[in-house]
Amino acid sequence: MQPSDNIAIRLATIADGPRCNAFYNAAYGTRRTLDQWTWEFGRAQGPTGNLPFAIAELDGEVVGTQALIVIDFLDALGVRPTAKSEETLVAPSMRGKDLFGRLYEPLLAYARDHDIGAIWGFTPARTAFERLGFQVPTTTAQVICALDAAAAMRLRPQPAAGRVRSVAERIASLGMATASRIAESSYRPPTRISLRTEERAPDWADALSHRFIARWGGTTIHRSREYLEWRFFRNPFVQSEFVAAYAGDVPVGYVCVGPTAEGVTALLDAFVADAEDSPITASQIITSLLKEVMTRARANGSSAIRGWAGVTDHAFDRALKSAARRLGWITVRQGNPMIAMLLSSVGGRRQVPPVRDWYISRAFTEGSGG
Repeated sequence: MQPSDNIAIRLATIADGPRCNAFYNAAYGTRRTLDQWTWEFGRAQGPTGNLPFAIAELDGEVVGTQALIVIDFLDALGVRPTAKSEETLVAPSMRGKDLFGRLYEPLLAYARDHDIGAIWGFTPARTAFERLGFQVPTTTAQVICALDAAAAMRLRPQPAAGRVRSVAERIASLGMATASRIAESSYRPPTRISLRTEERAPDWADALSHRFIARWGGTTIHRSREYLEWRFFRNPFVQSEFVAAYAGDVPVGYVCVGPTAEGVTALLDAFVADAEDSPITASQIITSLLKEVMTRARANGSSAIRGWAGVTDHAFDRALKSAARRLGWITVRQGNPMIAMLLSSVGGRRQVPPVRDWYISRAFTEGSGG
């Protein structure tokens, strides 16, 4: 039975962008532009014009939104679309009407119709998602590098409680910064590894993505050239730096570094697959790329670097943490719960592997965070 509260729920089109974006800005007091909204949600526009973006309306006013951002995953069996849950927002006057669950109804139908294998996201509102059948398989974790005595202050969301603690944090930050500088200066990358800043998504991106899965297993976002171009090079929120590693002439990986904000540089993505028949190891490539991140962060006046690692037990995640530790970085399990729903296979289609097999980096986010 349909609720009799006159709330209409439907899938939005591009034409609804101005109203949906205004609803978001009014709720959060932000100034997200329409171009940013379109970049984030307009990629999946289908032949009917509908987007995987559900809106609730009452008397012509938007009172709720819930979106899916369709993102391809890759594993040993190939590419399978998934979707990130985003734009969860219900007007305060609409609470108690199960609007969140009702917004998800057309989105789950969309997921079934488009062979989407999983819906996932990161949110502190885990209880609401659990009621819809989502699991909470992990919590985001961070790798952190201190570059000077102000690192702890820059990384901490709230001021230190008292002068003693503030002084202690500065001493600890200085100690970690000294250790990381010593480790950084003592590491000598192999001479055959060269690093280049790319100005556009490289043509070899698709092949590297497949080599990554062959090397490390599991599943992750398919870093196709199209995805990288959208995610990093045409991102209207921030301008990032894409640094590629080559072993001779063979591309073997990259890091993507976000801008320094409030003294902290964001490590957005790290992705490495060592070349066949090469004496250069994946560990050396990862370490060389992280060392380059440190060099660039120092040049930008950053006090610290922060990225994601250790979110799951994926083999590359372990290798990334190991290389980071050698350079004086530390791992902190601090962040938002991850919500995930693996959708049953339909018509004999395979299911997406469980979250424990995913490699998750900050590439799994989007928007103002890089």
